[in-house]
Amino acid sequence: MKQKLLSLVALAGAMFMSTSAWAIDPPTEVEPAFTTNWVAPEDGGVYFLYNVGADQYLGAGNHWGTHTVTATYEEEGVIPLYFWDAGVGLSGASDQMGAGMILPIQLTQTEDGTYYIQHLGSNRADRYITSEDAVNGVMTNSWIDGGIGRAGKFNIVAVEGGYTIQATNTVEAGTYFGAADPEEEVEEGEPVVRNVMNNLTEGQNIIWRFAPTNYAQCMAYEIRIAFYDKIIEAQEEGVSTTDAEALYNNASATKAQIEAAMNA
Repeated sequence: MKQKLLSLVALAGAMFMSTSAWAIDPPTEVEPAFTTNWVAPEDGGVYFLYNVGADQYLGAGNHWGTHTVTATYEEEGVIPLYFWDAGVGLSGASDQMGAGMILPIQLTQTEDGTYYIQHLGSNRADRYITSEDAVNGVMTNSWIDGGIGRAGKFNIVAVEGGYTIQATNTVEAGTYFGAADPEEEVEEGEPVVRNVMNNLTEGQNIIWRFAPTNYAQCMAYEIRIAFYDKIIEAQEEGVSTTDAEALYNNASATKAQIEAAMNA
């Protein structure tokens, strides 16, 4: 009888833990995405940058995989979308850069109204788009791996059909950030990857549009999945998670509130 009672107690405890563990559902997975509902650029905004003339998106590739380029987004192909900071996307993204990897960019407006452009395709600190060589001054090439000392400061101006982007230290007046046509003929079936330069002129591929992304949703997903995992871990250890579950189930909970709860 005693053994049966102990078994019933154990079963009740297991049922309680099971019920508690299922008191919350895992967050719905979010994958990187963008739309072509073009928007005006804003400070802090995260976008995929579309070049109108090239019909391609800003990315990285060619020389050492770090030259700024434009490439064609292939939804099911080798050219991925990736938000490194959000922890979601394609694993082994660096292996794809030589092929022309599409990169999201984030704008940071400076005090003089110009913008820094950073890509969010890696966790490196030196991920500014460059317009200046630390030794030789102005550079015509553009790279994605500049530190703050080489970071370009760009004017972004609305024009017919989109925006021009112009380095403040341009080679000469009337030159712009744009996608150069390939110097050599591209074999049929091979991807066209255009080098992005700082010295293109009117009539070339210098018009850009800003494609909004779901970066914020990806970041929210990452913090919520981490919070979910922590709640489940606490439940498995027999720790009360009532307050944490209430916060988790609150759709209005902020990142700061969730992080504070996770670190409590």
